[in-house]
Amino acid sequence: MKIASLLPALAFLFSTAAASAQSPSARADAPMPAHPRILLLRGEEQGILRDIAADTARRRIHEAILAGADDLAMLPPIERIKIGRRLLDKSREGLRRLFLLSYAARLTGDARYVRRAEQEMLA
Repeated sequence: MKIASLLPALAFLFSTAAASAQSPSARADAPMPAHPRILLLRGEEQGILRDIAADTARRRIHEAILAGADDLAMLPPIERIKIGRRLLDKSREGLRRLFLLSYAARLTGDARYVRRAEQEMLA
């Protein structure tokens, strides 16, 4: 599976977990949940892991995302190099890397992914 196709797969995994965790009584004026809440609330990883264990397609997607995160260890952190007046390609690549690394860190608990994500953000 190509790395570029992993972002939609990652979004799919997160959206299924978020949809199953949605409460019908959630209101716009309700207090915000505890951090981290960017894509998953604390504890939602277990729902994703159950889905991965039960579905071979999701397991393959999960394994491909982890392989993509592992492949980033071989690459230098992204460099801020402008092409003309734009940094859009660097921004997109940075976002892709952070999604892969954050998913891998949350689902595996491996601190290597957290350290690498920090390197990417600092670069």
